[in-house]
Amino acid sequence: MIPKGFVRVTKSRPCPVCHKGDWCLTASDGSASICPRVPSARLVGEAGYLHRHTDAAPTYLPTQPPRRVTIDATGICRQYQDAMTPGDYVTLGDSLGVTASSLQGLGVGRASQYLEGTYSFPMRDASDNIIGVRLRSKDGHKWAVYGSRSGLFYGSMEPGCDVFVCEGPTDAAALMDMGLCAIGKPSCNSGNDLLIEMVKKIHPGMVVIVSDVDSGRGPCTFCESQFCPQCRPGQYGAEQTAKAIHKLGITVKVIEPIGAKDARAWKQRGAKRGTILAIVENTPCWTVK
Repeated sequence: MIPKGFVRVTKSRPCPVCHKGDWCLTASDGSASICPRVPSARLVGEAGYLHRHTDAAPTYLPTQPPRRVTIDATGICRQYQDAMTPGDYVTLGDSLGVTASSLQGLGVGRASQYLEGTYSFPMRDASDNIIGVRLRSKDGHKWAVYGSRSGLFYGSMEPGCDVFVCEGPTDAAALMDMGLCAIGKPSCNSGNDLLIEMVKKIHPGMVVIVSDVDSGRGPCTFCESQFCPQCRPGQYGAEQTAKAIHKLGITVKVIEPIGAKDARAWKQRGAKRGTILAIVENTPCWTVK
């Protein structure tokens, strides 16, 4: 949920702290920003670090794009994977409610130079190239190695399989544990371009989007729509992903976890492969609304 009084940054109105046009939040009056990339003394849940500005609104710097930093994401991930022990996979899997096997399939590593208990998740393009490194701390805070490009989370994919799309690497691991071909998007509102490339490459029989379930039911009290990126970003993002996949002429369905906020929590509450497949079978195909 976006904290009250804050809005998501955009490319035309980037974060005044890191100057990026995504992920971050800024106060409507310009008095503060929440940035997940640049640490500060105060962490605001999973949203990022709070940075207070002067009384004057911050000066935005859209005049020229920041210089792109290139990193050897493959080499970094290999280094982190080499630092993992079999026990590390079991420990992390137990804490997340997934198996060591699915974490190994995603290429998880241990980023020991960060806070104790920080693990890495490779972000890949549609050709299985590692283009970025997502980090996750013991308390669930997420960020990326500086210079990373945002990418998808997935393991081995069989051409023609039904693809289950979710948000993030741990949800993907949960679905993989149930024997499903899973692809985790970097966030609910990003990664569709790479996902489309991936879908074109593997030619799935069907794409199933497992939406995150945001709190609240009925129309948004702010915009009066059923889903909007401010009040229900997970469900809004699922609808946008479905729309993008539908344009390819591929069957697409959208399902929501029952009694859980996301795929991983659904698995922890006892969801099984058969249950999910039965829900998919009884869910109508997504159509343009």
